[in-house]
Amino acid sequence: MKKILLVLLLLVITTTGGCARYRRNEYDVWRRSEFAEDLNGDSKIDRLDFDIYQYQEAFRDWRNSDDAEDFNGDRKINELDYEIYLSLKDYDNWRKSDKAEDLNGDRKIDKEDFMIYLENLRSEDLAGVYIIKNYEYDGSEFYYLGNFLSFSKVGELLSNVRLTVNHAGRVSANLDQALLHQLGEDYQVVYEGLDNMTMTQLSRFLLSVDTSVTIDGVKVYVTIYLTKINNGYLATYSFFIGEERATISFHLIKD
Repeated sequence: MKKILLVLLLLVITTTGGCARYRRNEYDVWRRSEFAEDLNGDSKIDRLDFDIYQYQEAFRDWRNSDDAEDFNGDRKINELDYEIYLSLKDYDNWRKSDKAEDLNGDRKIDKEDFMIYLENLRSEDLAGVYIIKNYEYDGSEFYYLGNFLSFSKVGELLSNVRLTVNHAGRVSANLDQALLHQLGEDYQVVYEGLDNMTMTQLSRFLLSVDTSVTIDGVKVYVTIYLTKINNGYLATYSFFIGEERATISFHLIKD
């Protein structure tokens, strides 16, 4: 059980355009309508939720149109294809600009280079140092890690953690002695998770954190998703041990 809980700690310490119905200057109308809701899970309804609502409406319209297709070749049509569709609409402007260049070395400048250019832009936006704030835990006080570190007390130690993301999305972190002491012998699993960790900007409103660790000789692959909030990203997830449910949430803020 302790090993299962360790994976959850690892997750914590490491870890949409236009709208057919409303325009951005009609936020107040939307805010008073039945469509207004907290779409990113930050316990408030604001303009970011309105942006997400617009994105979702536009995606649904596109998904039902003749323009929808599988752009990335994964045999399904989803938000990732919609992001590519939106990006390709700007291809002509990029092609005429001084930013256009052969980025994949095939001696021509085309849409493949443009997609690399866009991916590089996302990586630049994502790169930086992040801190973990507003950690909240709702569950049994008997869930613990390492040297009997209660899940409810994890937030106190996470406040000192800094996550550094490079332009390739690779993650590194500083782990202070207090945290290492509390993890006990399990710190090796945390280090392995950090070594394998990457962050990916899936869309303007969605970030993924991916890693893998070895637990009792078994390779475990983990992905968590964070939604955009005004000053960073929000992760919320629930898990069960036996019949008891617990929920953890935190903000990942760019420092």
